[in-house]
This record gives sequence, C-alpha cells and structure tokens, in this order.
Amino acid sequence: MSPRTYDLNLDGHHVHIVVDDDTGSGTITSDLSKGAPANSAWAIAIDTLESLMLAHAVAHCDPDAPEYLAGLETALEAIANQHGDE
Repeated sequence: MSPRTYDLNLDGHHVHIVVDDDTGSGTITSDLSKGAPANSAWAIAIDTLESLMLAHAVAHCDPDAPEYLAGLETALEAIANQHGDE
C-alpha cells in the first residue's frame, strides 16, 4: 500500500503529512514555527499541535475535512493570541 499524503494550507502556512499504514507511522513537516527559537513557547505549542495532527492522520481522521481545518485554524489563533509576541 502506498503512503497517504496530505498537504494543508493553514492561514498561509504549509503542512505536509505522510502516513505509512503498513508501519502505522508517519511524518509531518511545516513552516508553522519558522523563525522561532526551538525552545520558545511558540515552537513548543506548534510542536504539540503538529504531534496531534500527525496522530489524527495516523488514526485515519481526515485532515482535509473542512471542520478539521477550521479547528486547526482556531487552535493556531489561540496559540498566536497566547504566544504571538514571544
């Protein structure tokens, strides 16, 4: 079986998810924390959100669903409100 891939656009940011159903694993890359120091609160919050997105994709949640994308955008807005100036 070939890997499932998803390319998401979240508020102008790119997220790429690859899921290998044969191994039950996957990878996620994005530019969501581009330019932020690795140990900043922003980067840590984004790492957490990316981990959740990957776990959902591995569990066969559809990251392309409009409701899911709306939820991610809300989460990004909350992260920006909390950590946007850090």
